[in-house]
Order: sequence, then structure tokens, then C-alpha cells
Amino acid sequence: MKHKYDLIFSIGQACACSSNLRKNDLQFASYPMDWLFGNDLAGRVQILVSRFDRFIDVSDLEYTYSERSILCDAYHNKYNDLTFNHDFAAATPLTETYLGVRQKYERRIGRLLNGIENSERVLAVYMETPDSGKSKYSESDIVKIHDKLQRAFAPTQIDLLYISPDTKIPHGARRVVLDNSGVKWIVSEYQTKDKSKPSYTPDAHVLAKIFRDYSLNTTFGFKLRRAILKIVANLIPCRKHRRAFRKKYHLK
Repeated sequence: MKHKYDLIFSIGQACACSSNLRKNDLQFASYPMDWLFGNDLAGRVQILVSRFDRFIDVSDLEYTYSERSILCDAYHNKYNDLTFNHDFAAATPLTETYLGVRQKYERRIGRLLNGIENSERVLAVYMETPDSGKSKYSESDIVKIHDKLQRAFAPTQIDLLYISPDTKIPHGARRVVLDNSGVKWIVSEYQTKDKSKPSYTPDAHVLAKIFRDYSLNTTFGFKLRRAILKIVANLIPCRKHRRAFRKKYHLK
């Protein structure tokens, strides 16, 4: 039986959690912690329950490195230990790029907090990168983290799905460590077998088998709009423009 939610969103550990939620039709909008790295599950939940206090204050940002492959400069937030590595244009002064980036994150924060407030059932998903090793958390730790999250956003029911790796079990295998009162912890071996990709890359097929137990409540109007957008995307002749359109509207 599928677990149905009004809102499903990623709180980390990195980009792959959100991107795989999107691949499985569980997320259609961008939220604050989708494309960042740094901090851990407990830290990110604290950021969330603080309503993103000092999330991207300019006084907290320090230049870290330049990511040539995506033409971005990465900035680390010293206050919350998050790194913004997809947002700031490379070789451009922070004074010129900061306002636009901040406004973008303010929109994402508002979208998420409003979504939680206006939903009955919400699922927050945290997936460790597959090369991060055995989880440092105990079952009681995960329960306490979830309790903190639930208290902060009551009366909305906000559940937690925590996925962590175990490279000592067969590829694709998984076991449920905890499944109780709105919190579920799944351990799996989900590292990609594609040696050309970085070790932190997950196997999308393995994750799809985990995520197929979940679904997003959507209206008929929303489904109709998605169907129309997919038809429009297929009619765009230029591959570059077609991909950009699909990316903009989070289409497969």
C-alpha cells in the first residue's frame, strides 16, 4: 500500500535526494535544501524548525571554491554549515550576485513553509550519500529528531523518511531499521555501479524501488496541466530548448 502525502520534500544530504524524488513524481517544485551540501540530518532539521534563521545572510558567507563544470562559485555559510555551490556565478563579485540568490531562496523558503502549513500530511526525506559510510545515528536519535520536527509543525502531520547506506550488503538490498509513528529508517546498498560516475552517485533504479511505496496527492487540474506540459515539451524541435523546458517544469 502506498503512503500518500500532500507534500514531499528533500532536506538533504545532497542534490541526489531531490533529483530522485522528482524522477519518481514525488516532488515538482524547488525547496531551500534541494541543491546544497553540508551539515547533517540533525543540523538540517534544526535549520528547518528555526524557519531558516540566518539561512543565507551575507555576513555568514565565505568563498570556498569555484566549480568550473557548472560555472559557479561556491560559498559556505559559517553559521549553518551549508555550502551553496549551484547559485553564485563564477568570477563575479558577491555584491553583484547576492541579492538575486537571496530572493530566490526567500521564495523557496516561503513556498515550503506555506506548503507545510497548508497540508495535512507531509513527508521530509533525508538520504545520505551512498559513499558516506555507516550511519552515526541510533534508532532513538532518529525518533528524537522526528519528534522535534513534528512538534515544530503541529498540527500538520510531518513524517520522516531516512535512508542510509550499507556497502556490506548486496547491491539493491535493503532492510527497515525503524518504522514507527511517522518515522521510517531504511538501510540499503544504493551506490551506482557506473564506474564513470563519482562515488557519491546513487543508483536511481534502487531508489525507485524505495520511493514506489510513496505517492503525492494531486488534483485533477494539476495532473491535466502536467499532461499538457509533457505534450508541449515533445513538440519543441530543438533539443536544447526542449531540455530547458523540461527542466523548468520538472518534467521527465
